[in-house]
Order: sequence, then structure tokens, then C-alpha cells
Amino acid sequence: MNTKKKMNYGGFWIRTAALLLDTLFTIVPLSLLYSGFLWVLEADKYPTFMSTFSPKLTQEILMDPRDLWIQMISSLIFSIFYFFLLQGAMQGTPGKRILGLIIVTKSNKKPTYLQMLMRWIMTYPSGILLGLGYLTVGLSDKKQAWHDRVAGTFVIHTKLKQKKLAVRKAA
Repeated sequence: MNTKKKMNYGGFWIRTAALLLDTLFTIVPLSLLYSGFLWVLEADKYPTFMSTFSPKLTQEILMDPRDLWIQMISSLIFSIFYFFLLQGAMQGTPGKRILGLIIVTKSNKKPTYLQMLMRWIMTYPSGILLGLGYLTVGLSDKKQAWHDRVAGTFVIHTKLKQKKLAVRKAA
């Protein structure tokens, strides 16, 4: 089966735009989650919830190993929710969905949660190694990053988006 004719793959720039949107969507909730953990777990240091946002404490937070652990755990919890569970349920993050992208398998079906878990875990090596795993999207004929290849997934334009692209090409 030639999937190249059936699928309109999402390229590097649109996927980068989706990631930027996701970053904007995650900054506030992640900050609130982190601040909430700080406030609950270190009430002696932060008498009110708003005191966790104090610029004066930024240096203190960066120096305190316990606060760094709280930040890492907050990030992990949020990442599991946003980039694994939400992607698994919606076939993509909100940023991808807004831009008309979805994640599918080779047979153009919804990926399993195991595939989404593998994909999420592999995003870390994709990014840590100088972003080379993400840059392969621009070099691959099927526009796959390393995490897509390992999980057996593809990022494609939704059918509605494909119709709009076809209309533009015909005009």
C-alpha cells in the first residue's frame, strides 16, 4: 500500500508552529501547578499562593534542590497529561489540532496509547540531542521525527485541511 498518496504529511514549519502554540497553552497551567505544589509543600516559605510568584524568590527557588524537584515533578505530571493522555485522546495536542494536524498510524488509524507513550518518551531524545530528532521532519519524505519513527506514527493534515489545500492548489 502506498501511503504517500493517501496522506498529506505535516511538515517541519507547521509542526513547529503547533509546538509554539502548545508552549503558549502550557505556560500558565504549568506555572499554576508548580506554584500550587510549592505553596502546599513549603507553606513555611510561601505564606500565600501569590507569594510563589515573587521575583525575589526566583533566585532562592533556583538554589533550593527541593524546589527544583517540585518543579521537575510538576513538569512531568503536566507533560504526562498534556503530551501523552491528551494527545492519545485527541490524536494530537491542541496546537496540532488548531492547525489541522492529527497523529495517525501507517494504516491511517488512531494510534494506541502504547504508541503514544513510546512517542512521548522518545520526544526527549529527539530534543536533547541538539534537536536532531525534530530536524529529521524536514529531511524525511514522510515528515517523521525520531519519535514518530519509533512509535510508527505520522502527523498528517486532517481531511478538512486537505480539502482546503487541494482547493488552493487547483486555483
